[in-house]
Amino acid sequence: FSTGYQANLSLIGALCGPDDVILIDSDSHASIYDATRQTASQVVAFRHNAPESLRRKLERLPRSRRNRLVVVEGLYSIRGDVAPLRDIVDVCHAYGAYVLVDEAHSLGTYGATGLGCAEAQGVLAQIDFVVGTFSKSLAGIGGVCVSDHPELRALHFVARAYVFTASGSASNIAGVRAAVRIVRQHPELRAQLWDNIRRLRRGLQDIGYVIGDTESPIVPILIGDEARTIGLWQRLLSAGLYVNVIVPPGCPVDQCVLRASCSAAHTAEHTARALEIFARATGQATGSEPQARSTSDTPIVTLQSTS
Repeated sequence: FSTGYQANLSLIGALCGPDDVILIDSDSHASIYDATRQTASQVVAFRHNAPESLRRKLERLPRSRRNRLVVVEGLYSIRGDVAPLRDIVDVCHAYGAYVLVDEAHSLGTYGATGLGCAEAQGVLAQIDFVVGTFSKSLAGIGGVCVSDHPELRALHFVARAYVFTASGSASNIAGVRAAVRIVRQHPELRAQLWDNIRRLRRGLQDIGYVIGDTESPIVPILIGDEARTIGLWQRLLSAGLYVNVIVPPGCPVDQCVLRASCSAAHTAEHTARALEIFARATGQATGSEPQARSTSDTPIVTLQSTS
């Protein structure tokens, strides 16, 4: 697929019809919500990362619904929390539901060979459809769907977002293939990534920031108020540190966050420099520190990933 967004759009739109039901995690990515809107299927949202909520929703479904597709993400992009896939798979199998896992943010970072959260939790063989993107760990552009379903190739003819758009360029696909080989053959890069994650999380907590509970490559800094979030983001940027800012409509009102994303390419010096800027930005918020230098004389330290 041309993008990860189109992978979800194509797959969900092609799999589900008017007699089917799609059950999605309430914190699902916009591409999943948009995909459900182009189907005639019944759509049911269950509470985020709550297998019991999913179970209750499945119990209430009428028998007239032919197929049931449960869609979750391996690693969620705003708060960096991981889906309890083993429990979700158990519930789905108990009620005869198919499982689709979007591994966009977990591909390359979880599992013995970097295949994502399903591999890390030992349930990859029990997942019916896996969606991924090339634009995160693989540093390319595009999307993919993987499945052992015998009729998967039919999607080549019925997935509109696949049929009616341009394919990936040869150079891009070659780069992605090379990146996949690196991910699989160099587990030491994942080890370095997790060292960086723990170093950044400890440092942010020591400074006094409130961060998400889950240890993952996505480190959300929980601010809440939109004006405060944007103000802090601007101070960080002016000091040479780039992180993602998440404000409505990307998140609910008063649940704004800054999202730092670690990389295996970051060094201990990068993290120390980033934490120094975070600490100074906090001081600026209380008026106890001078203004940061402009980006013209401060090197940029990037702690981010694309959405």
